[in-house]
Amino acid sequence: MEKPELETSRIHGFTSWVNMRLLPYDKGLGNVLLDLMKGTNMKMLLQSVTGTTTEKIQSFEKLTTEQIRTRCEWAVKHLKEHQVIPEGVYVDSQLFAVRNAKHVFDLLWRLVEHDIWFLWERIDFLLQDDAKGLLEVPLKWIPTGQSTDIGKSARNRAILSGYDGSQTGRPDKYLGKFNETEAMVAFSKRNLTKRYPKPSICLIEIIQLVLQKRPEGRRINFTKLTELSDIRVMCSLINYFVPNLIPTEILLNDRWGLNLALAIIDDVLCCKSYLTSEDFVLVDEMAICSFMCYFFLVFFKYRQGEMAVRRADELRRKQYNASQKLRKLEEEGNTGMGKIQLEQDITQYNFDLTNLRKNYDLRSAAQWRDHVEQARSKVVSIIANKLQVRYDWFDVPVEATIADICRQKAVNLILTDGYAFYRILDGKQEIVTSERSFILIHKQTRQITVDKSLCKNDDDSLHPVIRKANIRSILEIGNINGNTEVKADRYPQYEDIARCCLDYGAEVNSLNKEGNTPLFCAAEKFSKSCAKLLLEYGADISVVNNRKKTVSEMCVNEEFQQTLITVSEFIASVIRALTQGDKEVLDRVITDHVEGRYTLSSLNSRFINGSTLLHTACYFNNLPAVQRLVKLDVNLDVRDFQGKTALHRTRDINIIKFLLECNADINATDAEGNTAIHAKCAGERNKPLELEAIRVLHEYGAELDRCNSKGETCFHLAARKGNTEVLQLLFELDETNMRESIQAIEQKPSEENISIVGLAIRSDHQDSAAWLLEHGFMFKQNEPDELIRDILSETITVAEPECLLQFLSKEGNATFSNAYEDGNSTLHLAAAMATIEPLKFLLSLGFDPDVVNQAKETPLFVATRINNIDAACILIEHGVDCRTKNDQGYTAFDYILDIDEWLASEKFDEETHARLRAYKYKSIRTLIYNVTAKLNQEVKHNEQTK
Repeated sequence: MEKPELETSRIHGFTSWVNMRLLPYDKGLGNVLLDLMKGTNMKMLLQSVTGTTTEKIQSFEKLTTEQIRTRCEWAVKHLKEHQVIPEGVYVDSQLFAVRNAKHVFDLLWRLVEHDIWFLWERIDFLLQDDAKGLLEVPLKWIPTGQSTDIGKSARNRAILSGYDGSQTGRPDKYLGKFNETEAMVAFSKRNLTKRYPKPSICLIEIIQLVLQKRPEGRRINFTKLTELSDIRVMCSLINYFVPNLIPTEILLNDRWGLNLALAIIDDVLCCKSYLTSEDFVLVDEMAICSFMCYFFLVFFKYRQGEMAVRRADELRRKQYNASQKLRKLEEEGNTGMGKIQLEQDITQYNFDLTNLRKNYDLRSAAQWRDHVEQARSKVVSIIANKLQVRYDWFDVPVEATIADICRQKAVNLILTDGYAFYRILDGKQEIVTSERSFILIHKQTRQITVDKSLCKNDDDSLHPVIRKANIRSILEIGNINGNTEVKADRYPQYEDIARCCLDYGAEVNSLNKEGNTPLFCAAEKFSKSCAKLLLEYGADISVVNNRKKTVSEMCVNEEFQQTLITVSEFIASVIRALTQGDKEVLDRVITDHVEGRYTLSSLNSRFINGSTLLHTACYFNNLPAVQRLVKLDVNLDVRDFQGKTALHRTRDINIIKFLLECNADINATDAEGNTAIHAKCAGERNKPLELEAIRVLHEYGAELDRCNSKGETCFHLAARKGNTEVLQLLFELDETNMRESIQAIEQKPSEENISIVGLAIRSDHQDSAAWLLEHGFMFKQNEPDELIRDILSETITVAEPECLLQFLSKEGNATFSNAYEDGNSTLHLAAAMATIEPLKFLLSLGFDPDVVNQAKETPLFVATRINNIDAACILIEHGVDCRTKNDQGYTAFDYILDIDEWLASEKFDEETHARLRAYKYKSIRTLIYNVTAKLNQEVKHNEQTK
């Protein structure tokens, strides 16, 4: 192994571990060797490892080498005082201060050993499946408290004596200051009084224990760290902490899959590591152990947090049910043992919830879980794209043999029968023999085309050299279809992948370059099961492709045609009744599926105009059908065509409770990021508000401060829809949380200067805006003036703009004297509005109707230009000067297009009528003059020609 490769790998590994240690301080390094002694990174690392800090060590910026050396000595002394490293360890601070790789790595390795043994002592506790037991003690790797149970018999040996020497086992028990997690150690089934194994041995044992928790992991015989380059190992470890995050049945055992797994780890753990597949091939013990230490510590932290969120939801449900039963007993006057037991249960649930909140940050844990779910969607998308591209490529910076490249870059040529491609350099000519082929990458679309028939068996086949490599013939431009060819007989699992993609919201009627939908592709392969699946998910059988043919016309296979007819007839026979809420038809569809008369490809299929059976049953409040579907293991969180779950759609309280009791995801989001409580707070048009549903969802743990994709909480949606009663209820449920979340959102920098009060105004809900102002919410700076501008320019549509203008003037201290674009005043804007009430309101405030803009035009000019007779009449009644001329010398009446219409309106007084008639005669006179001048000009031209 070359030294540069070794050093780079260790930099990657130790950087991962240090970044994990610096997570609580929102710090991260790019290169541990270069960045550790910058700023306060060393100080924060010491604080993370020892649980305390020293005033002597602050920022390393602008320090001399000698000052850095002194602080390194203080750092080592601090570590020894807190018994993180043995007293007898010697560190050459001078070499450490100049960032000598060997010395920096040796000290960091001591600290990583400390963490690996810490984890190994507690692994039995952390692997518990029982949530209640696992959550008794939260995992913390930053020590607190004092402990004297620390080994003092370490040999007096220099830490710089070599890498091998530092990897011997721990001399004896070395618990450190972790009083809060001592219960984890007591839970251990292993003998912790003997000498500890090497860190690598400890990690191998931990990996083996975790793999035994997964069905696919139990089939892996993991014995050494070199086997971590096997994608199955890493995927099984990740899937233990986040079940089914990585579809191992699809990923191939190659460098791309391993790099994807490493990228997923960083994304899920919200921490940056720099390890790649090349590092797993090098298998440096320090690098790999540091990375795996970071991997397990943070993932076990996530597992506890995620389980705490689920446990809290469970306790809230039990508490709510017990409260309902207790209320019922009190109404019945029952004061027996049942009531006492319920009161005790509620007290215990409250006590357990309080302990959970004390030990775990449930809000952050829930946000972390949501982030992981977003990462799951990314994984599906990335793998789906790779299935189409199929190739991975990378640069080779130095000359090397194919064998060396495959070894160093973790390339698995077995998957391609030993074939690989390389790039022909620009301007370089090569001889292309018959056994070689081309792969072409489109520069814009990045689409890949592989040549499979460049060399054919013809009369020239004896000649191994191809004289003409025609790209058009390789591309077969007339036949490109934009698809990745998949043979159903070779890949039977692709139907399951298609079902998975559809469940995750893939567009069933998406078109490729030939205008074909996925149903056309199923027809091409005569895949009846795939066609049935696609039709039940809403595939349109009437789509016409670029060849002006439907799928029925493209496929002549009788069995496939019969499948299309059968499925289409079934959907047509039930769709109308189901969309009208016919319970008998819904029950018959479920019965036919169960008894095999017509078996659906999936109970989650969206054949009811984009909705599933569960959505339909919930929308029409059909609780028996919902209960029956749940017994058939339907996915409770299945999405409809808008990404909404059954909780979003149902209005029935009993169904909501039932779904939540069955562990439906209360915070599942739709395509716009709205949860069920978002939907209930927004309400539906012409339907009563769902106040009780909101109350129940909150009781079961719905997050009131959760934001959708637009950054809006359920409180925002209630304000936008003008649901004042919902605003009152949300305040009743959690006023403090609502205020804090709204304040945090409004303090974020944003291009739009919109407060929650302004949101209600823009949606034309003055009553909600008034309620918000009464309860302490305020406009943002200059927002009332911006609202006035938008109302007058009709950017926002409101029913009674004059009422909102009056409201903004009174409640928002808005001013109407601002100048807008081109120097227009509020009167100019009001004169252009369809309604004249705002203009009347402004004039009633005493505004001068003769105010002019930059073009020296009064509001009357605006009214005449757009033929607004009513606005002109109001302005004239208020004394506007009709004789005012603009900077071009025209009056307002000069811009009237049809002066006869104005004369016929009979809305003006006699003086104005006389003025309009004068302008009419003036326009006639001008027309006659222009015609005469034109004729005279033509006569003069003709005479000159003669």
